Amino acid sequence: MKIAIINAVCGFGSTGKMAVSFYKTCLKNGHDAKIFYGMEKEWNRKNPNDDFYCFGNKLSLFFTRIFSYLFGRSGENALISTNKLLRKLKEYKPDAVWLYNIHGSFLNDGRLLNYLKKNCIQTVYNMIDEYAYLGKCCNSHDCTKYMDERGCNHCEYLKNSPSSLFIDNSHRRFKQKEKIYKDFDCLHFVSVQFVADKAKQSYLLKNREVIISDEFVDISGVYYPRDTADIKKELGIRDQKVVLICADITSPTKGVKYYLDAAKLCEKENIVFIDVSFTGDTNQCPSNFIALPYQTDVNKMAEIYSLADAYVCTSVSDTQPNTCLEALGCGTPIIGFKISGVPYVAPEGLGLFLDDISAAALAEAIRNYSKKTEEMIDRCHKYALERFSAESAEKRNLEIINMVKSLL
Repeated sequence: MKIAIINAVCGFGSTGKMAVSFYKTCLKNGHDAKIFYGMEKEWNRKNPNDDFYCFGNKLSLFFTRIFSYLFGRSGENALISTNKLLRKLKEYKPDAVWLYNIHGSFLNDGRLLNYLKKNCIQTVYNMIDEYAYLGKCCNSHDCTKYMDERGCNHCEYLKNSPSSLFIDNSHRRFKQKEKIYKDFDCLHFVSVQFVADKAKQSYLLKNREVIISDEFVDISGVYYPRDTADIKKELGIRDQKVVLICADITSPTKGVKYYLDAAKLCEKENIVFIDVSFTGDTNQCPSNFIALPYQTDVNKMAEIYSLADAYVCTSVSDTQPNTCLEALGCGTPIIGFKISGVPYVAPEGLGLFLDDISAAALAEAIRNYSKKTEEMIDRCHKYALERFSAESAEKRNLEIINMVKSLL
């Protein structure tokens, strides 16, 4: 079977890594596969591959982003890149197409879906976020307009990605998707449990089956419990309880402000708060707060995960945070808010999820949370290995591939 994999990026970021992993699964099991991606990164220049094709154009992307921002039509004028992709698909003649991230200024996703529908190509849409059943947004947040026939309109999140300066095209995009999905019988949706549950409530996908498939990280090769003696010495940590977050405080959806404020409330406690990827003003941080830059060394990152007694996820809009999966693999339980896809990452006992979304509630939970034991480390790692490992993902992907193959 010939499989075309389409994504924004290739080999870089979570979806880019997913695309390459899936590509390898296809080859390993005797299929022909190629990746078509919209934005080239340094990884692609260092890892050339004839099966990886960039259909994006930097100059075109620059002007398309401006057009999208001014007129709220994300990707709709991406003529050059979309035409290049469709031309390559016609040349390749795939039996099936796997879609990952197809929204953004690099591609007219409506034209792509219409092409696949018109040519009756088996299509697997991996919903990495909620874009498939929303008008223009990637996440529904607290909005419920997508649940009824009127659909998205008068969007309150124009500035959220994909952003628009002032023109609201959410309703028009919602109706476009409704028209595309109608009678698109060879379109199959795949996503994590949280998104699948939301899709069932949506007007666009309420009658569609969504195949459940978790995201994955390299549990066996990278994210497993590590010796922490060196990292403890480096950070000056002795017998304190350690909590960790990996998020930028400037991101409005990551909720790091709750974490920083919780640290201030716990300044007199024997607790160390670490933030990897912190880009804020360190002068505003309390004495128990260690701000670290983004870590490119995954092995060192695994040591930091292993060091923590709990990984804190304050995200208020996330489908399945990969940092939580990585932390669990390293034997570290999760503390987070009971919102979006966060509580879906771990069962009771390996995760504590709070109804009260506040710094005070978070601080209290951290104070009361015990330092992890060897038993807890083992339980977290085994759970992550069984559910979120690359091996588990490969097994699920093969089941989907075989399902699609049976429909040809």
